[in-house]
Amino acid sequence: GLNEATTILLIAGGIGLTPLHSIYADFADRMRVGHLSHVQRLDLVWVTRDARQALCFHDTLRAEAPPRCHISIHLTGRDAEAAPPAGIQFAMGRPDLRAAFRKEQVRPVAVVC
Repeated sequence: GLNEATTILLIAGGIGLTPLHSIYADFADRMRVGHLSHVQRLDLVWVTRDARQALCFHDTLRAEAPPRCHISIHLTGRDAEAAPPAGIQFAMGRPDLRAAFRKEQVRPVAVVC
């Protein structure tokens, strides 16, 4: 469970970022003030077809993440050639989720929306 997890992996597709955005922000805030000290890594992986969706979460996505917190955004849609919103970096194409799970030697707690 979460109380024993050393790695938390949040995976969102499209608008599924809505609930995971809140969860990520809450966990990151807790980690920033010293809670969840057992968590060594918090990852948010978001796959979207439309870069414009990032505007809804602009402040979180472009903010500097606390140590041990990471966000990766993958753009898969037709507008992949379009410029992303300022300050937000995208990777083109689908993420390698197997690699995301292999990053850590321990099993992460994963939430998918």
